[in-house]
Amino acid sequence: YDDVKFREALSKNDIEYWATTLFFMDRVALESNPSYKAYGDDGKPMQQIDWYEGIPPTMQKHVDYKCGLYEDAVRILQPDGIHFGFMRWPQFWELWMPEHKRSDFIEYSFDKVSLKRFMQDRNLKVPDLDAYKAAEWIKQNAYDKWVDWKCDVVCAVIKQVKDACSKIKPDIKTALNTVPFGKNDYENTEEEVFGQSFEKLSDVIDLFEVM
Repeated sequence: YDDVKFREALSKNDIEYWATTLFFMDRVALESNPSYKAYGDDGKPMQQIDWYEGIPPTMQKHVDYKCGLYEDAVRILQPDGIHFGFMRWPQFWELWMPEHKRSDFIEYSFDKVSLKRFMQDRNLKVPDLDAYKAAEWIKQNAYDKWVDWKCDVVCAVIKQVKDACSKIKPDIKTALNTVPFGKNDYENTEEEVFGQSFEKLSDVIDLFEVM
């Protein structure tokens, strides 16, 4: 079993190869870094839901680590593209059934790292960094800015990885695993909860894959 030989065999048979990783879903990273915990609008840290527990996209140390994995893969395997799995804000969309309402689910992540980054990026002051109080204040006073910022954070992470990999392989393409909701599903949960704006993402993504 040899990754390079496998890649070469695919290329000889005109089969594309896209490198991928589970970006913001990493059990080992969460266990090694308790500070990566997402916090909900209920004020509580996120607990594992079935097999899933997400990492907020604001955890830059984690982003840099994952970016390095992609760079190694591109350098060694020269893939046709890079694919992003779990490139979103934490929530377990698989439980969202037609009988559910948006209010049945928790919105993440109101952790202190994300809140401080939000204040810095949008030049505003959240009066209290307690997760519950911050969520209440943001929803009442700055929710549009919060949602727009969440979408920008996801795009910025993708851009960081894409730019780094493009320096190694200039023609590298990008693909994204998207949550299967649109603006009319659960009151625009695609953007508001998961931080995936198709309009913004189209600037950094070449191929959208709907889960």
